[in-house]
Amino acid sequence: MPSLIMPLKVLLWLEAKGVLLVDSNSGMPLFYPNLYVTTQIRNRSLSYSAMESALVGISVLLRFMLERNLSLEDKFKRGLFFDLHEIDSLRDYCQKKLISSVKNKNFIELINPDKYKKEKSGRVSSQTEYRRLTVIADYVE
Repeated sequence: MPSLIMPLKVLLWLEAKGVLLVDSNSGMPLFYPNLYVTTQIRNRSLSYSAMESALVGISVLLRFMLERNLSLEDKFKRGLFFDLHEIDSLRDYCQKKLISSVKNKNFIELINPDKYKKEKSGRVSSQTEYRRLTVIADYVE
């Protein structure tokens, strides 16, 4: 089983010091996404919302990979990149609306977007799609 496969419930941990992407089963932070946000977003003194937006974008990528039984880490270890059809599918996936629900005052749970696939309001704005794709491109670079 690829090492980045995790439960579909991805939680954002909201703390005054920052945000963390955690595995909802173990409650453990995910190493690479959090390292990226710490070194690339937080260290540039960008806002809390920029860190949260980056983790949401990365969680979209991780969900995309999870649903296709792929591992980003394994792909890069083997020197593989995204195929053109995967990039098209990822772009389409970034258009889906992720509905969040507050679990408690410290966590936001990102709901599976397939639940909202058939609704007209199931798409995000082009600005949100652009932000997600930009975060994903920066993250995998």
